[in-house]
Amino acid sequence: MDKELFVKEYLKKINFHNNLNLDLETLKKIHIQHLLHIPFDNLDIVYNKKIELDADKVLNRIINGHRGGVCYELNGLALRLLKYIGFNVKCLSGQVSDKGTLFDHNFLMVELQNENWLFDVGLEQNFFEPLKFSINEVQKDKVGYFKIITHEDWGYKLLYSLDGNNYKTKYLFSLQERQIEDFKPYCAFFEASITSPFVNNKICAISTEEARISLKNDTLSITQSGVQSKTKIENNQEFVNKLKEIFNIDLNTITI
Repeated sequence: MDKELFVKEYLKKINFHNNLNLDLETLKKIHIQHLLHIPFDNLDIVYNKKIELDADKVLNRIINGHRGGVCYELNGLALRLLKYIGFNVKCLSGQVSDKGTLFDHNFLMVELQNENWLFDVGLEQNFFEPLKFSINEVQKDKVGYFKIITHEDWGYKLLYSLDGNNYKTKYLFSLQERQIEDFKPYCAFFEASITSPFVNNKICAISTEEARISLKNDTLSITQSGVQSKTKIENNQEFVNKLKEIFNIDLNTITI
């Protein structure tokens, strides 16, 4: 897919109609619109389909299949878009779990007017707007509170809190630039290992203007204004119904 068509189709999908300026307002709007219109989902992995690292294939599935993807796919997609537009952006990697590696997760860093911003549309739940790369500064978001601190091994740690008091680690990360191809060896683990969190859990999440909605196995969670509510999903048919109702995902398009 050529550059102009890729940008046009992506922006159409996320309902972005603003001017494409190389400024923070545009960056924030792209981040927000992506979260509002493209879900995070690991359903391909659950149903034995491969993680895609080719941005053209990911965009085609999202548009024609009304789907989402995992971090490698979604942030890889955003990486190409931001580069095509002209932003100074690089891909970074992070360690999500205690037993994971620094390639558990990928996300982006964008430099604007001598400031850096974390751009991450590839997690079940994360910041709604790009996060300023500022050490020890508490940054409030509609889904909670975030803070970046230093870490002696990897460099940095991103913390998250619902209430601004009790923080948990989102991921550890360094500032070393990565290429999308660097994540290929790690995709196999997430696709097939019995210890992979994606193999053992069905996850889909999307944002609204007011909240972040997550459907995970037998639980529907809604996080709004620092408060999280949970509703039990009684059976698989209800899960399928919620996929369609909330995320406009037809399970038949995945399993066939």
